[in-house]
Amino acid sequence: MLDTLGKILLWSRINLMDTTATKLQKFFESLLILYADSNPHTARSMMGQFKSVGLSNVIALQNSEEWDQSLSNKSLFPDLIIVDRDFFGEQAVDRIEAIRHGKIGFNPFIPIIGTISEAKQSEVMSFIRSGIDEILIRPLAIATILKRLNNFSRGRKPFIATMDYIGPDRRTREQRVAKKEDKAVEQSPERLVDPRPVAVPNSLKLKADKSYDFDSFSASLNKTQKEIYSEVLRGCIFQLIFNSIALSEASSYDLNKETVAKHADAISENIDLTAVMAQKANVLDARFMRTLNDVRQTHQSGISDDGFNLNVSQKLIDAATELALVVYKQNPPYPVITEIRESAQKFMTKFYRNKAKPA
Repeated sequence: MLDTLGKILLWSRINLMDTTATKLQKFFESLLILYADSNPHTARSMMGQFKSVGLSNVIALQNSEEWDQSLSNKSLFPDLIIVDRDFFGEQAVDRIEAIRHGKIGFNPFIPIIGTISEAKQSEVMSFIRSGIDEILIRPLAIATILKRLNNFSRGRKPFIATMDYIGPDRRTREQRVAKKEDKAVEQSPERLVDPRPVAVPNSLKLKADKSYDFDSFSASLNKTQKEIYSEVLRGCIFQLIFNSIALSEASSYDLNKETVAKHADAISENIDLTAVMAQKANVLDARFMRTLNDVRQTHQSGISDDGFNLNVSQKLIDAATELALVVYKQNPPYPVITEIRESAQKFMTKFYRNKAKPA
């Protein structure tokens, strides 16, 4: 009796292993991976390792031209990108950001694993800020890749989007860096915005769950892109009000002409970016266009040969606030406006307090 039961249990275990292996094989066969490595030796080695575990649909890219062609090819829809930092040299960060900002490729949320030969802090941080998901130190082992692949197939980190970053949510790490690098925050006040996490489409999970449908996935990509652009628009609104507040308090903080000009110029650039993001987020209704035009005209009225007329700054705040209400669609007492103004005031106190005039 025991012998018979043992045989049944052993057969069940073997059958379960066969079923799992078959499912894994089918999952691997459904994936398309782009592997960008300009080193022929390591590329050949990794391609052999991919094939050995059943990852047969891996396209090896050897230069930037092949990269552009693959991402622009409508017949290719990769599920994962693995790219070495040295593949593009000094352009590595820009190339990854181009994907996340939707400038190249058809999936700005595709999982991206970055590889790097030396773990220099400056290079690692710049790579992280480009919007990649993971960084692996070379030489690579296929087991490490498979572990990341397994993690992605279970779920992705939500994305956040500000004016200077679109990618996986790493706010805790970014906040720690920001506290250590006050100068970096001063140059990018939009980092003070508290971005909302956005769940992004994940073809790896869908394929692992056998629920992937190309048309549905594409529709989800378009919808999520608009959500991301809306988040960037929130950052634009923040900076419009922030820089207007900075100008309005320039006298109180005794800001020099160069600092005043910096904030005035930032408003000009931000107005243009606001218009672009609003179009991408599909919020270009008549009221929005009218209020954005009010902001633009008010800003232009303050520009003079001597710099910027600070008497216009309060009108700028009012115009930018009206624009914020259009974007956020909130009712009184408008908590978002209070949040933005409080953040701007704290920023002014933190970075310009030593320049304030004595009472």
